[in-house]
Amino acid sequence: MNLSDSQRLVEALRILVREAAPEAIESEVWDGLSYHLPELGGRVKGAVCQIAMKGEEVELGFIHGVLLSDPQGLLRGEGKSKRHVRLASLSHLPDQALVDLIRAAVVTRPGGSDRKT
Repeated sequence: MNLSDSQRLVEALRILVREAAPEAIESEVWDGLSYHLPELGGRVKGAVCQIAMKGEEVELGFIHGVLLSDPQGLLRGEGKSKRHVRLASLSHLPDQALVDLIRAAVVTRPGGSDRKT
């Protein structure tokens, strides 16, 4: 099987999410992969992140992204809450910065309460 660059990037992000948030449940929804913490709620309330293909790029989205600390300035978006990082290739994968965002999404909750890990 010959994977496209986008498919390889999705697989690399899946591995990254698994390493950064091993307790998150993966499911296919909304034309992509969604990760959530079932003990906190469903795919929105318990959301960690999502992976979706957007044209030639792959988006790592955070439903509660507006709440995340982003010292590297990776997050984009103008919506009320959701933010995302778009990646075009594996060479654009800033591993540690994305791991930090995913880990922050595990503990950061709407309403100002953080999950204790």
